[in-house]
Amino acid sequence: LFDMTQNLKKPIVTPVEGIAIVDPVAIVNIPYQERPVILPDQNLDAALAARSVGVIHIKSVYDTQGDVAMVDKPLEPRTSTTLTAAERALIPLTTVNMDPLTGAVSSDTGGNLIPRTVADISILRDPMQTLSNQRVARFVRITKAVPTIDDPNNNINGDDFGRSGGYEMREILGYAPVEPDGSVYTEVPAEVPFTIEVLDAKGRSLMAEPTWQQLMPGEVRECNGCHSPRDGQRTINPGAPGSQFPNTDDVLSLIGETMAEARARQDAGIGGTYAQLDMDIIDNNIWVTPDELTEYPYLGANGLTTPSPVSDSACESDWNWVTSKCRINITYEQHIQPILDLHCVVCHNDDDPNVVPAGHLALDSSLDINAAHVTVQLIRDNRTDGDRPASYEMLFVTRPRMETVPTGGTRFIVVRDPVTDQPIDVDGNIIGEADFGNLQFINQRPGMVSGGVARARFSRLVQVITGDQMRLGDMTATPTVDHTLLLTDGEKRLIIEWIDNGGQVTNDPNFAALQ
Repeated sequence: LFDMTQNLKKPIVTPVEGIAIVDPVAIVNIPYQERPVILPDQNLDAALAARSVGVIHIKSVYDTQGDVAMVDKPLEPRTSTTLTAAERALIPLTTVNMDPLTGAVSSDTGGNLIPRTVADISILRDPMQTLSNQRVARFVRITKAVPTIDDPNNNINGDDFGRSGGYEMREILGYAPVEPDGSVYTEVPAEVPFTIEVLDAKGRSLMAEPTWQQLMPGEVRECNGCHSPRDGQRTINPGAPGSQFPNTDDVLSLIGETMAEARARQDAGIGGTYAQLDMDIIDNNIWVTPDELTEYPYLGANGLTTPSPVSDSACESDWNWVTSKCRINITYEQHIQPILDLHCVVCHNDDDPNVVPAGHLALDSSLDINAAHVTVQLIRDNRTDGDRPASYEMLFVTRPRMETVPTGGTRFIVVRDPVTDQPIDVDGNIIGEADFGNLQFINQRPGMVSGGVARARFSRLVQVITGDQMRLGDMTATPTVDHTLLLTDGEKRLIIEWIDNGGQVTNDPNFAALQ
């Protein structure tokens, strides 16, 4: 290094023969309490900074670039297909013209303007033209990463991350509504990496932002939409015309404001909490008369009847990150298994050796009860993991179907010789019942999807408990029991959150370390 005081170059390390230092790293001793000076590129809001929060303002989640240039696919970025045909038909489209130099969009024609197909915000935001139950995007979920310490002495491993380890551990910071024009305005804890998911009316993920974001204290970040990388282009949301939005009540808007922006401004003027994240999925639609309430709460008569995943009981009445670090942290054995025990195992159990579990699915919490099912999978193709709860594996793996035996007991359904009723291999040779490597199993499709976007929407388990068929062919057989009334809305919501979040065995490093 160059010593400016003595005007000399000094070696950092005395050279040693035969050793080359190829990747030097400069380390400066700075006390932990001292923070580097960060120069913001905008004026920060002092009131927000004092509460250690920032604001994210999305002008319209429907502003989504598709896989064809200048043709948007609202809520379906690139080649993703998360919507049903019926949902896609609910989003009106229009053609606007874009100035390639300024990025401005308008209904004007002529010149060098380029036509662009986009969501028609003027129809979406008008309650006389688009009813609440016709709005596809209803909420956003803000999720943070859970830091895990690289400590060789802890017991955290890939098993804790579940079947799809790519999501690692995550916690939910809260929810905010999507207004009719697709806009979102919400406070987010500052200096906390977070990601955003757009949800449907039942809290299921439609679209997930793949990158992590972070706000400075007092920062207000605006974006036109989601998954729209077109640099310099203007938002497709024209904003308020002034006074009130067409055919709406209550909110007086300023020219150009989005619905969320106008609502946040008016609510802040009366000391409201609209712009703050909420523990529950709640949309109080004030744009119509009377107000319409959509909610999936943890508390109340239709909430949770099992342990809550909320980090602190105080958060149930005061959802606050700054004072209480409020968040939702889901562990399968603590929060999902109790729901299964309460509502599901009465039918989905392995108690009677002469009865096939309902749906060929045993959801008991005891490992011993499910040992036969798990073991055959392990022997066959090592799809299961003994470190994970047995019922967890039963939900995620493709498992052999079972049948009763005329002489008593049950057995796996395999291809059998029509004369001897003995199992046969692919060449037609008779083999033993325990020849797991060569048995031709007739499999049962798993109830879960372990990766990809819209996990809860594509989960057979969620489709059964909600009664919604989101993908053609997912429910080829109608359940013999109506499952839609077995769980409360709060319990359905918790299962959906767990699946959308990655379906981890746990999101708590402390819980994982104890296992």
